[in-house]
Amino acid sequence: MKNKQADTHKKITDRGAYVIPPVAGDEFSELRVGHHKATLIFQDSHGASSQLELWEAITLVQGDVEIYMNGCKPGCTSHPNAFTPLLDMLGAMVVDARASRNGMLEIDLSNGWKMRIVPDSGYEAWEFKGWGYSSIIGADAHLIIFR
Repeated sequence: MKNKQADTHKKITDRGAYVIPPVAGDEFSELRVGHHKATLIFQDSHGASSQLELWEAITLVQGDVEIYMNGCKPGCTSHPNAFTPLLDMLGAMVVDARASRNGMLEIDLSNGWKMRIVPDSGYEAWEFKGWGYSSIIGADAHLIIFR
């Protein structure tokens, strides 16, 4: 069965200083890696999917452990193996996801890991999309939100 686009009834919301992509409860189900970006696919319980495209470095955090992957960072040449730590995250559920107004995105997973994307290149670092025409783009020092 082909992945369906995420339900359009899912809405981007606000929580204090954060913008909330509607992926809590979704599974991190697929990882696609290219030369200059990685795409993470999240699937809800109805089979609808949303995607997070990354053009910036990813940091995985669990307690005192931090794994930094610069494979998407502009100017860096990456090998698909650079994203191997993300493979261990496949199948985890999203507990929480939030984007700060300065463009940082954090995703808490059910396996205790947190993904963090901090824009620092002056360009778009990530785009989360899949809820109708809605999307969130994180760039250096700001967010661009289409609702």
